[in-house]
Amino acid sequence: MALNARIFEWCPSYEPEESQDTRLIVAQFGDGYADRAADGLNHMPRTWSLQFEHCEKAEADAIIKFLRDHGGVEPFYWI
Repeated sequence: MALNARIFEWCPSYEPEESQDTRLIVAQFGDGYADRAADGLNHMPRTWSLQFEHCEKAEADAIIKFLRDHGGVEPFYWI
């Protein structure tokens, strides 16, 4: 991870819920045979569901801005 990555500093109201999915490319052949391959480098991404209750609008806006600034591709630390 990048040494200059920012830190996601907000604490959720509840324990985060983690889920994991698997992305595969499947080629189905006529004889019933199927070939499977991983779809990309991170084909088993983990996601977390976070809830922030009773936070001020300014704090909610800051969280949304932080996530949008990273665009789903820039790394950040989540401690």
